[in-house]
Amino acid sequence: MFSASTQYRLDRRLYACKPAANPNKFRKEGHWLMIDLGQVRMLTKSRLWNFNYPDQLNSGISKLEIDYSLDGKTWSFLKRVDLPKAPGIPQYEGIIGPDFNVDARYVLLNVLETYGHACAGLSEISIETEKTSISTPVKEVFNEQICITANIFPNPFIDHTSILWRVYARKAFPGF
Repeated sequence: MFSASTQYRLDRRLYACKPAANPNKFRKEGHWLMIDLGQVRMLTKSRLWNFNYPDQLNSGISKLEIDYSLDGKTWSFLKRVDLPKAPGIPQYEGIIGPDFNVDARYVLLNVLETYGHACAGLSEISIETEKTSISTPVKEVFNEQICITANIFPNPFIDHTSILWRVYARKAFPGF
């Protein structure tokens, strides 16, 4: 689940134009993105794709600070990241992001600067986690209609591919 300072969704990309109060009370109002992973997980590697719309590359993030939390209230600083401007081409594969190597349920991306635009955008973020167990017994899931989605990234892929499978019980997500 994502929360953001005035978020707009453009083809799976996140775009914010209005600063908002930050979930981390020690940070000032601004552009941010909070990711709720649903449970505490061991986070490992990451990859970031800056805003890659050819006519809006200046909305890309140039400086970003990442915080993480177990409970969404107490935050720890992970790292400051300087992101190169996206090239505005379909073959863009993003950059290798920081290694987390921490347990967290929440990840908070704090925008410090863009490439000159008042709005801030990020095309995609990928964070790898250690394997976790399913908290819902399999028997309960298979008694419901199942919806399966797959995300393949990076998109487009050139030299490696990761596939993320999600399985949902239709009862849990009506209309899915």
